[in-house]
Amino acid sequence: MCADEPVESRAGWRRVRAALIRPDGHVAWASEEDDDAALRSAAATALAATTRVSTPGS
Repeated sequence: MCADEPVESRAGWRRVRAALIRPDGHVAWASEEDDDAALRSAAATALAATTRVSTPGS
């Protein structure tokens, strides 16, 4: 899935399990990760990078 694809291409979103949407509606991060622990870790890292907030343990 490419971040530059138009929204009309919804097929690329079928496997997305989590997404971080900015207040302006743009997708800041999305993941198809199947492992729950890895998904939580990736989401925390993406949130920290987007908001410049440190994650627990970092």
